[in-house]
Amino acid sequence: MPPSHLFRIALILSIWLVASGCSGSQTRSCYYFPSCDREATRPQCETLDWNGNFVSIEILVGRVPLDVLRDSLGQIGGRQDSIVVKAESSDSVWWYAAGMEGLLAIQGCSVTSHMLFATGGE
Repeated sequence: MPPSHLFRIALILSIWLVASGCSGSQTRSCYYFPSCDREATRPQCETLDWNGNFVSIEILVGRVPLDVLRDSLGQIGGRQDSIVVKAESSDSVWWYAAGMEGLLAIQGCSVTSHMLFATGGE
């Protein structure tokens, strides 16, 4: 096979792997919060500011209601810097999936707090 054909096959295979990885993260989305609202309207920001780093809003999978967050994480929510405490003064809390998964508390166009989860995924 000529090298150009091998390159095309490798390219197609790479695109397929990336696409299947993305769809896989969507299947695992809201892993710990199955009640999250996947149809919720995302913030109006193109990107979110996360301590000087910009995060694409495309990673936001579903909005997690504050009461669900409190019920699920209330026992660890007493610390001043916890996501539960920060979520009280944020616009919304979102489950995200971008190679890793977790929660982002968002105020305006800034991430005010985050919590990384080690998901069991499928």
